[in-house]
Amino acid sequence: MNVVKEINGLNGSQVSRADLHKIYVNAKKQDQPALAQRIEKILNAYDDPYFDINIGAPVIEEIPNYITDNLPFEENPDEDYTGLNKAVSPDEIYQYITDLVINTIKEVGHLPWQREWEKTSLFNGWQAINYDSKKGYRGINFVLTNFEVKITAEGPALFPRDLSNPYFLTFNQIEKHGGKLKKGSKGVRVVYFTKLYSHTEKDPNTGDIILEFGTYNQKKFIAWLKKNRSKIRSITNDKEFDKLANSYIPILKYYNVFAGADVEGIEWGDLPKNENVDKPERERIEIAEAIVKAMPKPPKFIFGGDQPAYSPGSDHIRMTPIEAFKSEQSYYSTLFHEMIHSTGHRSRLDRFNIFDGKKEYAFEELIAELGAVFLCAESGILFETLQNSAKYLRGWNSRLVKSLEEDNRFFFRAASKSQAGSDYILDRDKDGQPAYLKGLVIEPVKAPEKTKTKKKPKPKPKPQKESKPVKQLNTRNPLVVEYEKQNPKVVNRVIYSSLTEAEKLKYVQNRIKPDPEPAPDPKPKKKPAKKSKAEEQNEKAKPGEQLALLGEKLEAKKTTGLPGGFVIASEGPAKKIDTFRLPGEIGKLLGDLQAYQLAILLTGDPHAGKTEFVTQLTDAFLDYGFKGAYLDLEQGGLVSKDTQNAFNRNIKASNQSKLAVTGEAPQGIDTVHAIADKFNFVVIDSFQELNAPINGFNDLRKQHPNTIFIVIFQQNGKGGTRGGIKGDYDAPVRLKVYRVDETFVNNYAQVEKNRGNKIGLQYNVSQKKVISDETPEPEVEAEKTPVQSPAVEGDLIIYE
Repeated sequence: MNVVKEINGLNGSQVSRADLHKIYVNAKKQDQPALAQRIEKILNAYDDPYFDINIGAPVIEEIPNYITDNLPFEENPDEDYTGLNKAVSPDEIYQYITDLVINTIKEVGHLPWQREWEKTSLFNGWQAINYDSKKGYRGINFVLTNFEVKITAEGPALFPRDLSNPYFLTFNQIEKHGGKLKKGSKGVRVVYFTKLYSHTEKDPNTGDIILEFGTYNQKKFIAWLKKNRSKIRSITNDKEFDKLANSYIPILKYYNVFAGADVEGIEWGDLPKNENVDKPERERIEIAEAIVKAMPKPPKFIFGGDQPAYSPGSDHIRMTPIEAFKSEQSYYSTLFHEMIHSTGHRSRLDRFNIFDGKKEYAFEELIAELGAVFLCAESGILFETLQNSAKYLRGWNSRLVKSLEEDNRFFFRAASKSQAGSDYILDRDKDGQPAYLKGLVIEPVKAPEKTKTKKKPKPKPKPQKESKPVKQLNTRNPLVVEYEKQNPKVVNRVIYSSLTEAEKLKYVQNRIKPDPEPAPDPKPKKKPAKKSKAEEQNEKAKPGEQLALLGEKLEAKKTTGLPGGFVIASEGPAKKIDTFRLPGEIGKLLGDLQAYQLAILLTGDPHAGKTEFVTQLTDAFLDYGFKGAYLDLEQGGLVSKDTQNAFNRNIKASNQSKLAVTGEAPQGIDTVHAIADKFNFVVIDSFQELNAPINGFNDLRKQHPNTIFIVIFQQNGKGGTRGGIKGDYDAPVRLKVYRVDETFVNNYAQVEKNRGNKIGLQYNVSQKKVISDETPEPEVEAEKTPVQSPAVEGDLIIYE
């Protein structure tokens, strides 16, 4: 629910402290800092369990800067706002856009750019432009002007638009330039913002309003302030006067614009067009690559695997090699999607500050999709997705509809943030020139000169500029490479889409190099025993030409040329897999564990004793001889008496000297990455305090396979993991602490999952011993089916 509507609707009622705190959290999430600050002051000033809500004038919704930055500004000197008791809300605009998107999905089954890019004006280089400013529309207005609104059975919906003339004008602009609107022309809504300058002065004793004024004209507002300066208590000097004179609230509005094709009587001149789309495919691909290279402060690029993804924890993009894509345009469209994700990192636009459920991940995926649309339009390449079947898009969009129905600001905000992400990557200068153009040089291919008499010798081909060699990462996977930091270059490649199917197969085969032959053993070998004639004859026979006699199997030829990371099952690892068992009752509970990529996930009922149990686990690991780190993010570390008491109750004094403790993670999950390899195990209480996305937990295990992670995930009152996710993070061991009653003495931890060991075991936290040993056989857990959040690339996966 919209938080401004919610707080205004509570006027005159009483709310609990917990409910008021929820409103405070939602105000922060919905970018209403002034409202959040007011509520925070009240919560900090009073300890009361209940509060009476009395609002003198309705709260006005703030429009965040990231939205107004992408909208045109219009001053309305003739339209005064004369009473603060008269609410001004952008809700109608938000709802109009939301209905457009929902109607489109219900009518067509997908959004107009997802399967019909070739039918859009963007594919042909025509992008909607404001006639007076000669600038393209941005953010939500990009969607409203570059796609056509048509009336369907579901209502107004978006369709591809044919822009033979890219200009758009308001009715006043048409008149100003001597034009005339054709009969039957339909306008297009364009959203803009204006500034409301207002002030309310109340009697300090009675609270009654004694002064109230508002206008969209700053000059009028300043004149009113001068006239009433003596009555306004906050104006104590000229500095305070200037501060109030420049204070405003941004207000959303819209006007209608008309396509240039619907206007007569104006000489348009040369119509502006994106020249990139008319260039040969080779040059458009070079432009796309130049955009990648020119991104400021880029993340690390790693090439390998079969699932493109961005990992915020380690700030890297993993891209499937280009030869796996059906075309190079599809490759770059996908890469743009991941690059937009990376702009959310705290070192860039800091978009990942609040992640607490599927809605937030759906929001981030929509940002990445729209941002990729903007970048594809810029480079002139096709916007394509890895999965664009009608069935897949129906599922993708049905989840989007659900989010839109819950929040009518969802699409509008996503369009604004995706524009900001695109702007960050393009990095335009003060003249509007994107950074990629500065380093882009594409030489046309010149035809050789013809001569009548002599044949000129074939000119020597100009040496191609070599990319700087990519830097090999310290990894066992030969597919993993990294951009050169100073001047990043993508691995050289052929124009893959132009190859025949046979050439494609040969190209891929040539990229998989056989393993090098092993070096000869320098040690002298014993002279082999003389072979029998039968053995010699058997050696001469070629594998595959000889039948097995009497059931004896022939030894197959050893396979070479395997992709990186693959080995023959029978050949390794020769080393026995090491397991360990913790001492005492904890060892009895958990059984034999393998340290490699081990994670123990702990959930539990509220106030069940999760911290009590995790400190007992910690003591057992320290008893075994491991050294550990304890991130007490829930309670603040050793400055908390509760933490100190829990340590003293459950961790031996001798073991505490082997444990490093902190109460904060200033860099979020990056703090954990930085310290993980310095310890045998790391305890995190709790993971939600890291504000990390869902795949951050699995990244820890994969990037630090030799460090054991013991992680508490907080639950909500309904038993789900806090934030709305069902707690199905992947971990070899999953434990849950149950609250039986108020006494705590009967609370117990139960083994919910433990690969290769018994499940169902129960451990009394108060008594520190196993209380149930009647358990089923070791579990074999079926793999969960990943349900992709609204990401066509599926790079942020949420399990259901």
